[in-house]
Amino acid sequence: MLPPCPNPDNIEICIICASLQESNAVCSIFDETYKSGSTDRHAQDQITNPQKYDYIMGRIAGHNVVLARLPGMGIVYSAGESHRLKERFKRIKLALLVGVCGAVPKRPDGQKISLGDVVISRDVIRYDLGKQYPFGFQWTDASGDSCMRPNGHIREFVAKLEMRREKLEQRACEFLRKTAGIPCVDQGCDLNLLLPRNPPKAETSDNKPVLHFGNFASEEIVMDYAEDRDEIAQLENVIAFETIAVGVWDNLPCMIVKGVGDHADGHVSEEWEQYAAATAAACAKAILEEWITSARLNYDCVSSSIPWILETGELTFGALESNPS
Repeated sequence: MLPPCPNPDNIEICIICASLQESNAVCSIFDETYKSGSTDRHAQDQITNPQKYDYIMGRIAGHNVVLARLPGMGIVYSAGESHRLKERFKRIKLALLVGVCGAVPKRPDGQKISLGDVVISRDVIRYDLGKQYPFGFQWTDASGDSCMRPNGHIREFVAKLEMRREKLEQRACEFLRKTAGIPCVDQGCDLNLLLPRNPPKAETSDNKPVLHFGNFASEEIVMDYAEDRDEIAQLENVIAFETIAVGVWDNLPCMIVKGVGDHADGHVSEEWEQYAAATAAACAKAILEEWITSARLNYDCVSSSIPWILETGELTFGALESNPS
């Protein structure tokens, strides 16, 4: 029997996917899923509008997590869904946009980006604020500020992940191997999971997805022209392209974790997209192993204060908030 769903206030992490394929991949990384609750104030709305609240709640890497699949493609749907998540789960501190993206073949430093690799966002560039003319790409916004930066806490977290990149790659590979052969019925998910299939032959000798950190370009229309891709990538120092971040960014503190399913040039392979969704999900679980929730932070803070409390015999509110220097 599935455990009951926790109070929405106890969920600080959400994962947002744009497609069924992406959400299926994320379902496979849940350690357990919760029984859907019906006592919250959105219960009746979920009954009358089931597509609006396509949520799965469970635990990943020790965290309570809610998974949301967008009811449709595009910025309007991602903005609406992220707003609903914000209203229902008021303590969300991390929103992971997990799925498939297009990427440039090479980073500015010459590092190759292969299909199946994973890109993690630093900043996000809105390239819908520009137009492609015969003489080149031109920004059309008056302010000229098309860059969306995460909050300070997310930036610090991404910097930490960059320093632990090799460990993340190793853990992601372990999760990828574990989930590759798990039968769908064992996941506890309400969605119909895709049947596992062998990943495509990797372009690297060790078949190991590589993690890349860099800027994403986000726009509602999929980038599928190599010339436009290269021009925008060079102009704004981006290495990957996706379609939902612009709608989420103003509502939730988010970072993007997406597997490379194509090179943003119009050549798309369903098999590679499925593999990229799986690598992104595995990487997301490795990332959540590094995330510290408020409850864990408070526990560590109290634990670090115990030796001082025992030594001095003093127990004050301040002692529970921070360890004295």
